[in-house]
Parts: sequence; C-alpha cells; structure tokens
Amino acid sequence: MKIQVKLTATAAIERLKADDPELVSCDLSNNAVLQMKASDMIPRLADALAGNSHCRELNLTACNLDDACCEKLAAALAGNHHLASLVLEGNRCGNEGATHIASALRTNRGLMMLNLLNQKGSRFGDSTLAAFTGAFDSNITLLKIIWRLESRQSFRLNKL
Repeated sequence: MKIQVKLTATAAIERLKADDPELVSCDLSNNAVLQMKASDMIPRLADALAGNSHCRELNLTACNLDDACCEKLAAALAGNHHLASLVLEGNRCGNEGATHIASALRTNRGLMMLNLLNQKGSRFGDSTLAAFTGAFDSNITLLKIIWRLESRQSFRLNKL
C-alpha cells in the first residue's frame, strides 16, 4: 500500500524548477503557506512552472490567489505548452486576473481544462468574456472552462 503525502509549497516549487519527471500532477489545494504568502510564493511557483515540461496538472484551489497572482501564473502559462489542466477554483481572481489568463491563452498550446469557479467577491463580466473570445481566435486546445460568467453576451461563446 502506497501512502500519498501531500506536497509542501516549497517542495513543489523545487520539484517544478528541477523539472522532476515524476511530478506529473501538482496538488497544492488548500495549502496554508500559499494562503498566507500567495504574493511571495506564486511568483516563485510561476517561474518554476514556466520552464517545466513534465507537470500536466496544477491544482491551486482555495489558495487565496488574487489578480496579481493570476498575472504571474498567466506569464508562465503563455510559454508552458505542457500543462493540460489548471484549477484556480475558490480564490479571489477577478476580471483583471481572468483577462491576464485569457491573454496567455492566445499563445498557449497545451492547456485543455481551466477551472475558475467560485471566485470570492468577483463576478466575471463582459470584459472577461471579450478577453476569452479574443483568445479563442488563436487557441484551439482549450476544450473546457469551468466558471460562472455573468454577461448577457455569453451566448457569443456558443458561436465559436
């Protein structure tokens, strides 16, 4: 019987930076260190992720990430074509952070699933919709977005 030990944020960053071939899935959901020090840790995580070619899934559920953190992750996502699933559920990402991610998706060719559901205190509106609609002009790999979009123009996504 193999016991699964949850990664610490620091260990995950080190393994991502080292491009550890055994780290295919990185689950940092509800990580207390990230919740308290997201603004310090996420830039380091993003830098490590940018050069990683083995991690396929990154789960950052409920890590207290804000728009600035999303901007750092988006910069990594723009050049990382190996990550297939990114879960950012239950954070504090607003229209600005989602727009940064959408901009990164214009050049990203690997991400297939993005979860932005249950963002605290934020509702994605027309500006976020416009950013994602623009991203889909060039991105053909993203197959699934899990989110709550509050826009009367959301039907435009169905036409893409």
